Amino acid sequence: EVAFKPEHYENLVNGTHALRWNESFTEDIDGDGLEETTCFRATAIMWLDSNNDSNPERAIIYRAKYCTADRDGDGIDDFTMYQIEALNATDLNDNGVPEMIEALHLISTTWTNGTVVDSNTFLVGMVGVDLDEDGNAEKAAVAVAVIRQIDLTGDGTFESESIVYAIIAMHDFNDDGTPEKALAVIHTNIKLDLDGDGNINHEVQWTQIAFAKDRNWDGHVDDLRAAQFGETKFDNNSDGIVDSKTSGWLGLRIVDRNFDGQQDKVSMAQGWENEVDDDANGIPERHTKWFAASVVKDINADGNAEHIWFLVHAVDSTDTDADGNWDWENATAAGAEARDWNSDGNIDYYGGVRIYSQKTAEHSNGWGSEIVALWIIQAWDVNSDGNLYGVHAVNVVTVHWDNNSDGHWNTEWGQGNVWHGVDYQGDGNFEREIYVGYEKAISDDDADGNIEYSVEKITVHSRNSSSTGNLEHEYYFHLVQTKGNVSTAGIAQYENTTLVAYETWNNSHRQETQAVVLVVDSWDYDRDGTKEAETVHVHHDNRN
Repeated sequence: EVAFKPEHYENLVNGTHALRWNESFTEDIDGDGLEETTCFRATAIMWLDSNNDSNPERAIIYRAKYCTADRDGDGIDDFTMYQIEALNATDLNDNGVPEMIEALHLISTTWTNGTVVDSNTFLVGMVGVDLDEDGNAEKAAVAVAVIRQIDLTGDGTFESESIVYAIIAMHDFNDDGTPEKALAVIHTNIKLDLDGDGNINHEVQWTQIAFAKDRNWDGHVDDLRAAQFGETKFDNNSDGIVDSKTSGWLGLRIVDRNFDGQQDKVSMAQGWENEVDDDANGIPERHTKWFAASVVKDINADGNAEHIWFLVHAVDSTDTDADGNWDWENATAAGAEARDWNSDGNIDYYGGVRIYSQKTAEHSNGWGSEIVALWIIQAWDVNSDGNLYGVHAVNVVTVHWDNNSDGHWNTEWGQGNVWHGVDYQGDGNFEREIYVGYEKAISDDDADGNIEYSVEKITVHSRNSSSTGNLEHEYYFHLVQTKGNVSTAGIAQYENTTLVAYETWNNSHRQETQAVVLVVDSWDYDRDGTKEAETVHVHHDNRN
């Protein structure tokens, strides 16, 4: 409604005032006693007092200074400097006390000897807001920047550039003089153009960030977050394309969830990557990267973590001849978790896993070989007395070869093992143990589709003991199947099957042992599906 009244604009015009003046003078900037520098300064003061009560609602002070010097007397200025200062004050309720103040200070200098040009800039900015005028700013921020540029040949291309800036900001929600939120940022960037062709040969930058939070406004930080990032880049042949680079980052968070002043949760993560292209042909010779993360939780803040886990992953690739195909690539990942359910300091559950792979001789259809390995372990302490109740372990390894580079595995080998143990008494003696193992191998070294041999093995072994350690029951089973000279139709010229089984009982109800051995050999000489010869051997033993 006020905006539609002519009086509103008349008051703005009548209440706007300004003063301005200029001055010229000389200075001795290098301290040699001679005033060799000529300076010009312009100053302006503007204020708005729309109701003419002598309390301006807004006031602005601006001052600019410009200086030049010809120190060697050749008629060309070899030094220039300008400086800007500004202040802005806003009084929203027109009581003579500003609620918002903004300030700026900028200095820039340039030195030259006719060839080399060196420029430096320094900037500071600040803002503060105190709406209730109690002397405690509800919001405030400060920014600082430093910039430097060097031109070694005077052609306008900077061979070196750098910038560093920092920002700090805070927010005081309850206006008690202690901020509930605060943020800090620092960033640095450096560029080098060594040959002065306009393409950056080397660049480095890194950033650091921190954020603090007081969620319950008690004056103590209960949520802290921090991060850091850095990167280095190289253009090895100055063609404007990055050939090699290295980058890394780090993150951290610390939380006090129940506001007792103790850390309840700590989280961390870190990553790193490196890529190298030494000959600058666009094909990297090396590439490495890894990642790690972890979390620790102490929910009741008693010093005993209830939950811990971590994760790690890494990949390393190498192409020594830079043909675009990796010579080998190694990758691994690992993780673990631990839990203390009742927070008594004893780990009640632990689980860990690791995966590893190695690939070699990359080609257009895949890889020449591959190795994969897996390990898993789990352990339980159900009584939380420091003694293991159960353990579970798994191990798997596979190996593959592509002998003719057609993208299909010709020769393979694999093995898997599982073991599980239960210690009901927690005395270190497992009353129940179970093992299962499997192994398989296939060989087609000449990659003609005919398998030279294949072998499969299965093993099962279990044991049951009494609480005193006496063996009460045991079972063993082992089966091996072997095939030789197998055609593409899957028909083997020779087959062998060997089975060994054993079982024994030793308790108050039964004392008995049984064992059996079976061996079968067969031949199909022309591999037409009809066996020309077969022998069977069976051995059995039963004892009470």
